[in-house]
Amino acid sequence: MSDPQTPDFSVIDRRHGAQTPDTSNVSPQADVALEADRDIGEQNADSEVVSGIEPPATLKDSDSDAEGQTYGGDPSEADVPNAAMLFSFAAMQMELPDLLLSLTAVVDGHAWRALGMIAHPMTGVIEQDLPAAQTAIDTFQFLIGKVESRVPDAERREMHRRLNDLRVNYLARLKG
Repeated sequence: MSDPQTPDFSVIDRRHGAQTPDTSNVSPQADVALEADRDIGEQNADSEVVSGIEPPATLKDSDSDAEGQTYGGDPSEADVPNAAMLFSFAAMQMELPDLLLSLTAVVDGHAWRALGMIAHPMTGVIEQDLPAAQTAIDTFQFLIGKVESRVPDAERREMHRRLNDLRVNYLARLKG
């Protein structure tokens, strides 16, 4: 059943980088394909971008993410996912009105933190940043304007109450 013939193909293991395949028993048609594969393999090894797709970035001991947070040698810090990336993945799964409604809670929390009314959740430090608070309050007001027609009256009243509380506290911090 099995003839001791030489195959007209060879197996190329590309898992371990650019290895030169054994072409001693390859037909001329397969040899052309092997040359093309070898050229592509060399091109891939030399370039950073293959077919327009960049390889994923990996964090090294001294690298930092988009927010400038440095990840040191502590493995527990390297295991913490980037919150902005997680939020963007979750946001892609939401309908726009639901996303805007979720953002109202996020911006509301940032406004209270910027007013110095609550501590930063990561550091536990209370800091006051009135320009950031003003931006957060303005953003909160904008988001309320976009979603208030789609929420029940009780929730709409609650959002406006929170906005007024933020404004009153902002003015109190600004004066004093």
